[in-house]
Amino acid sequence: SESKINRLHPMAIGLLALKSKERPVSHFIYSAYSMISNRPNALTDKWIEDINTWCEQILSGMELGEQASFGIGDKIQRLELTVVKRRAKKWGGFPALITEDGEGWRYWMVWPGAFEYSVGDKVNIEGTVRDIKDGMVFLTRPSNVTKAKKK
Repeated sequence: SESKINRLHPMAIGLLALKSKERPVSHFIYSAYSMISNRPNALTDKWIEDINTWCEQILSGMELGEQASFGIGDKIQRLELTVVKRRAKKWGGFPALITEDGEGWRYWMVWPGAFEYSVGDKVNIEGTVRDIKDGMVFLTRPSNVTKAKKK
C-alpha cells in the first residue's frame, strides 16, 4: 500500500483533505479521501490516475486565482471558447459542457443543446456568471450558443 501512496500526486492528500471540508462534498472527493485514509491497499491504477488528474486540474485552476475579468452575476457577451469536455451524464435533466478560453479559464454550463457540440469545437456563448472557483466559471442561462466561424 505504501508503493501505491507514493504514486499519488504529492499534493493529493492535502488537496483532498482541504476539499473534503467544503460543502457539499462531491462523491469523488469523499470516496478518494476515504480510500486513501482507510484502505490505501485498495487503490487501483485507475483510482491513482483519476486522483492525479484531478489534482493537476485543481492546481492549474488555483494558479489562475479567483481574478477573472468579470464577477458573479455579470453577463458574459459573445465569449469564444473551445469545448474540452462534454458530460453524457445529465445534470438537472440536461447534459453539461465544459469549455476553455485562451487563458486557461474553464466554463461549465448545462443546457439542452450541449450534445450538439464535440470536444475541440469552438463556440460563441453568452451567459450569466453564477460562481467562480478554482479556475472554473459556472454559467447559468447560456444563450445564443453557436459554433464559431472558422478563420
